[in-house]
Amino acid sequence: MSAATVRSAISTFLASPPIPGVTKQFRAVPWYIDGANWNLADNLGNGAVICLHLADDDETRESGGQVIGLKDTNYVAFLVVLYQYLIPSGTQVPQYQGDEYIDPLDAAIEAIKERLHSDPSMGNPAVIKTSGQEPRDLHVERSLPIRRPGKLLAWNTIRFSVTEVIQA
Repeated sequence: MSAATVRSAISTFLASPPIPGVTKQFRAVPWYIDGANWNLADNLGNGAVICLHLADDDETRESGGQVIGLKDTNYVAFLVVLYQYLIPSGTQVPQYQGDEYIDPLDAAIEAIKERLHSDPSMGNPAVIKTSGQEPRDLHVERSLPIRRPGKLLAWNTIRFSVTEVIQA
């Protein structure tokens, strides 16, 4: 098998059913994301796009020193969570405090984590032996928001491990 097989299995698992708060999913970090992918108008002025990044992989022999046996291929995977929040008008009633952007972002990250927790084989035990089961797995790194005209942006990551078993 290969990184492409693992990428496909992870992407399929994350795609269906849709994850609440996630408006678009990419198999890798794209070179361009059309603004329509955030679907902010239909999502109460906020939305997250997720991109899969397989950052690292290594192999460990599972079965002694035989010439042919089983090997674990261990991947370090990142879900890059790109989040946008449209800043509401200052004349809106009720008045906003300025920190409301965080609630839908927290909810989207929790929904992603719930999906990752839901099945260690990611719905494909023929490809993925286990995911997110190592000590201190599912590491979330949250960025500070960046203000742009009319919106806030926050780029976050969720790191987890994925192991496939290959014959080698």
